[in-house]
Amino acid sequence: MCLKAVHRIGVVALLGSGVSLPVMGLQRPDIASTAMGARFGIVDADPVHETAVGAFFWDLGEVQPQVAWNAETTYWTVDHVSDAALLTTINLLYELPDPNVTPFFGVGLGLHLLNQSAVADFRVGGHFQVGTDLELTAHWSATFLMRVVVLSEMNQFHLALGPRYRF
Repeated sequence: MCLKAVHRIGVVALLGSGVSLPVMGLQRPDIASTAMGARFGIVDADPVHETAVGAFFWDLGEVQPQVAWNAETTYWTVDHVSDAALLTTINLLYELPDPNVTPFFGVGLGLHLLNQSAVADFRVGGHFQVGTDLELTAHWSATFLMRVVVLSEMNQFHLALGPRYRF
């Protein structure tokens, strides 16, 4: 029942954006997968100690110029605790004089499957992130990311680095 309501709200919001954006003077979103990549690093999750984290991400396009949307899956496990998450993030991209370096700041939401001592629980959390994308070639770049995840009972701090491939 709840998922149907969320789905309906999402469809209405998506359809409504096609009508409201031109009226507000904003450009229609350019939503299409533009890149994908992987990040690997460390996560410090309170109350457990640091461990490795892996992530796969997809750049889904620009909602507006300099405003990018991406989706990501992350996973880590340590001391009988694990977190598998599906995240969505809006990143504000900053232009620098050097076109090969693009810093970003993002905010988003995530659905986390926390497993603590064989008890699995879904949680919704928010996150804030800063990072930079360093273009290496026309298709390849390196991304660096720092992220703070706010979850009830288990806040997390991520540091990650990895390759990104632009289509």
